[in-house]
Amino acid sequence: MIKDRPIWRKVKDYIFASFLFPLAFDVGVMFWGLFIFDRETVATKDWDAIFPVWLNHFVHTDIMLFAVIEMIVLHRHYPKMKWSLIGILSLMISYVCWVHIINLVTDRWVYPILGQLNWIEIIAFDLFNISVPIMFYFLGRLLNNLIWSNKRVQEILRNKHEQVEV
Repeated sequence: MIKDRPIWRKVKDYIFASFLFPLAFDVGVMFWGLFIFDRETVATKDWDAIFPVWLNHFVHTDIMLFAVIEMIVLHRHYPKMKWSLIGILSLMISYVCWVHIINLVTDRWVYPILGQLNWIEIIAFDLFNISVPIMFYFLGRLLNNLIWSNKRVQEILRNKHEQVEV
């Protein structure tokens, strides 16, 4: 049954499992963790005039909520772990490199906290930033398995099949 899924469904499942869920939680947890620790490291008070509190929550909090809702409402077949990890690792390494390229070109850090760190701390911070979405990938996989156990999936598919026959 799963092998018969159309390619667009496989792509959607891959994108959600490998990127959307892990990055939604990465953005929310990392932003709010740094914001609580020292607000000025991620969002200076000057930003409040441009980026109101409600918008800040929409960008950094609601994405986590929407990812969980989507996981509950829609069954996702998680792709092979190897391909998901290659995807998220490639994306995160590219992102960290891009942050450094921006700093080299503009002499400004995208994230003010990086300006307060020495190079050893920046490397540790980068490695941490690469590893956090990977941890959230495993959390998403676990939650998906808990929510959509094989028994529950089979029951839903059986009900859909029975409705089609009627």
